[in-house]
Amino acid sequence: IDSQNSTPKEELLSMWGERLTCEKDVWGVFERFISGEINEHGVKVTTMPWSDAELEPETFLLKDKLAELNRKGILTINSQ
Repeated sequence: IDSQNSTPKEELLSMWGERLTCEKDVWGVFERFISGEINEHGVKVTTMPWSDAELEPETFLLKDKLAELNRKGILTINSQ
């Protein structure tokens, strides 16, 4: 993982997955970041490769709609 992130590599792999095998795996990481749901390893996705920051409060107003878009493959990277 080559990231601008200060989170330890092992923790990032727990959040994002050690092996992304298809586009839907990536969509799931985005969806879980927005929704706050725990992934299959029991870990909450709290950061993305381009930012250590968690979601801004105004994003919570739209999080259900954003999570749905991400689930469908429309990655909402500018919403965070």
